[in-house]
Parts: sequence; C-alpha cells; structure tokens
Amino acid sequence: MTTSNPTYFYEKGFRRIYDDFLPPEMFNALKTVVTDPDFPWTFRLGVVHRKQRNGPTFGLSHLAWHPLYGAVSPLRDQLYDHLYPVFQKLFVYVPMRVKFNLGVKVRDKHIETGHHIDVMTAPSNFRTAILYLDDSNGYTQFEADKAPVKSKSNRMLIFDGQLRHQAVTQTDTDVRYVCNFNYLSDKIPEGGKSFDLDLDT
Repeated sequence: MTTSNPTYFYEKGFRRIYDDFLPPEMFNALKTVVTDPDFPWTFRLGVVHRKQRNGPTFGLSHLAWHPLYGAVSPLRDQLYDHLYPVFQKLFVYVPMRVKFNLGVKVRDKHIETGHHIDVMTAPSNFRTAILYLDDSNGYTQFEADKAPVKSKSNRMLIFDGQLRHQAVTQTDTDVRYVCNFNYLSDKIPEGGKSFDLDLDT
C-alpha cells in the first residue's frame, strides 16, 4: 500500500540516526526555552546510579512528561507547544516519559554513567529517542557493541527501547543538553541512517 507519508517499520534491535531532524525554527525555539538561565533544573547525584565504578557524577534533569500524570513540568504550557510537533514527527501514540538532561563536565576525561534501559517493563513497541540540543564530544553508547553516537545539534537518535545504552560525559564543553523521549509507536520516521561500529558517526 502506498501512502503520501511513508514510514518504516523496524524489528527488535533497530537504531537510526537523523541529522537536522527538526526544521531550524522549530529546533531553535525549543533550544531557546531549555537553555534559558531561568529554566528549572533538578539536581541528581549520579546520572543513572548513585554509586558508579568511575567515581561520583552528577547531572541536572527536568521531567516534562510523566507516564502516569502526563505533562508535569511547571512550564508545561510553554513546553507542550514545542514538544507536540516532535511527538507528531516521531509518530508517538502513547508518550511515556519526556525528560531534559543537562550534563555537567566534572573531569577532563570521559565518564561512563552506566548502561540501562529507560523503562524496564514496556511492550515490544517501546521506543527511545534522544534529541541532542548542542555539539560536544559527549556521546550515547550502546552496551552490545560499544557503538557511540556523538552529540550533534539537532540530531535525533531513535532506537528500540529495549537496547541497553549509556551517556558518556563530554570533556570539551562545560554543559551538554539533550532531550530524552520514551514512547510507544509502531512506526518511525522515514530516512535517517542505520549504524554499527562507526567511530566517526
């Protein structure tokens, strides 16, 4: 069947990268809100686990969407106007969690924050998507093959939500902004590229 807006369906284990995912005006509007000095952040000791083998790390986060309570951000009205078009582009039919993360450089070396799955009990059509809001040498790494995805402004990484992954901290910038989407969907946007062990990605 041919449709005017074709989409791709993926089996378990897929990973796709989309550069320039959002139109520039849409991306810049969202980034302006999140990087504003008055944007409210919550301190977290340990990015994934409170005790890590590489020593303590910390980060800041902002929960925008809760799986039970929906939009929970104090900026919900403002943020929703920016997030809804992203939901549409991702073909989200059940949003589970949306969280902004602000990674702070604490050392002059990359620190692994701990492999994990964002939602432990989720159906097979559970997806994770990460929108990178700036450039840095921090990256997302997958446990199975150590494949890294570097932070690049307006890059979207979409993958099977059951894949274990971790954030690795940056060394070249003081802060690193990302937006993490967890959601249910039976399809993903067309285009993008798959990847394996490509260290230049």
